[in-house]
Amino acid sequence: MRVDPWYAAAGGAALACAAVAAAAAWVGPAWDLAQLAGLGALIGCLLLSAAPVRPRRASPPMLLTVARHAWIGWSALALAAVHAAILLLAEPPTRSYLSAAAPAHQLAAIAAMVLLAVLCASAYARGRRRLFADHRVFQALHVGVACTVLGLATMHVVVSGRYAHGLAGRLLFAATAVAATAMLFRARRPGDIGARNEGWAEASAFGRHSRRVAAVAALAATGMLAAVPGRGALALREPLLERPPLLPLSFPHARHTAVNCVRCHHNYVDQRGFDTCLHCHRSARAHIAVGAEARFHDFCLSCHRGAAIEARRGPAGGCVVCHRESRAEQALAGAG
Repeated sequence: MRVDPWYAAAGGAALACAAVAAAAAWVGPAWDLAQLAGLGALIGCLLLSAAPVRPRRASPPMLLTVARHAWIGWSALALAAVHAAILLLAEPPTRSYLSAAAPAHQLAAIAAMVLLAVLCASAYARGRRRLFADHRVFQALHVGVACTVLGLATMHVVVSGRYAHGLAGRLLFAATAVAATAMLFRARRPGDIGARNEGWAEASAFGRHSRRVAAVAALAATGMLAAVPGRGALALREPLLERPPLLPLSFPHARHTAVNCVRCHHNYVDQRGFDTCLHCHRSARAHIAVGAEARFHDFCLSCHRGAAIEARRGPAGGCVVCHRESRAEQALAGAG
């Protein structure tokens, strides 16, 4: 059986994304299981887009039946639910993200999970026939929402930096997701009546809705690629609304003596501030491009990611590693 080169490339890219997990530093059973479940959910979404359900004798050949397509969709949703549930239970600080004041990439993940649930539930044949008299309308809406889900999920993974570490890692995930959406627009088989004389939109599997679906896919691709540059990732770590007071934070300065102080405390050199970090980064000053939460997380992620950093025994993730009261604060609370 001849293997379609586009399917082979898509499968290879998905395996490359999965292999990134093997090179990541490990933290603990709960955190690692949650992250692997989230990565599995994203790869499931990639496979659904790269190998969509196609008519029989289509070109390229159909890889997934409707039943298998639905099974992968429900599996991706279940893995996303496991990812969220473990983090909420094992990492209490993540519960602060269940609000409109969460960072943009966290809101993207929540929206992706909700839309994925809608996709799975609305795809049942009986309900689909009641809601959509025209199958092409259902198909276009289904694919348009699927592109949105993939775009939001990829933005979340790229910005969070758990596996998409560094420019190369972010580019790998974003490029794979963009290529998966492009796979949706392979033309119908040459034997279809009139397909040879039609434009690309009419020859596509979506017919007259192709331009609308392509517009949604282009917006999703733009969002995914915008998260690749460092500035884009920082912007998506910013909360959209004003955040409540920061969580307790214990930063062991004694363990970071090998790091130059001015890497974080830049105000001692460039004279842009003479107070604490929060005095500037939690203010409304227009020239402060990055807020406190995005900047602090960026400092941590830039060092404590990847297998090579394990030699330093630093945390590779986990909110409670840093977000806990210091010993002095605990002693003061106990004395009170």
